[in-house]
Amino acid sequence: MEETERCYRETSTTSRKYLKRLTEYISELVKRGRYLEANHFFLKLCEISPHHGKTIRLGYAIAIAVFDNDGVLRHDKLLTDSSPDISELLWFRLRYYQSRHEVSACEAISGELLKNQLNGEYLSTIIEVCLERQSYVIAEPLAWYLVKNRIALSPLANNRLKQTVVIRLIETLRGCR
Repeated sequence: MEETERCYRETSTTSRKYLKRLTEYISELVKRGRYLEANHFFLKLCEISPHHGKTIRLGYAIAIAVFDNDGVLRHDKLLTDSSPDISELLWFRLRYYQSRHEVSACEAISGELLKNQLNGEYLSTIIEVCLERQSYVIAEPLAWYLVKNRIALSPLANNRLKQTVVIRLIETLRGCR
């Protein structure tokens, strides 16, 4: 972190590398969970390059983290207009709905995401939402996805996923009386 900050601070605003170093510094702040600082520097980045792909994605992540609904809507529109991979757009939306505790929206988006081949970051977010919400609606397609792609969860995550399915089975059996 110190190296990234030093590089940013030593770069003059007229340098060709200023944008790159500012973006790297903001990304590092986001990775470390320092969202208020990242938001401050992000505003500088927006003044210089508001429609760049990395700027839009950083803005979306920061807006979700600081619960800026207007920022989320603005960056969602910008990201949609830039024709991203549909999985990436859905993943950002999933993160937003997860932060808002909107379970039904999380379930719908997770189902859509699981229809595609996912990278590890997207899949880990879906697993996190499923286990956190104990959602059978997510657990069922998630289990099929994991089997189809030969992916194994950690024993703890696997047990929690099984627990979600067993709870649903018990509720179903109770309803049959």
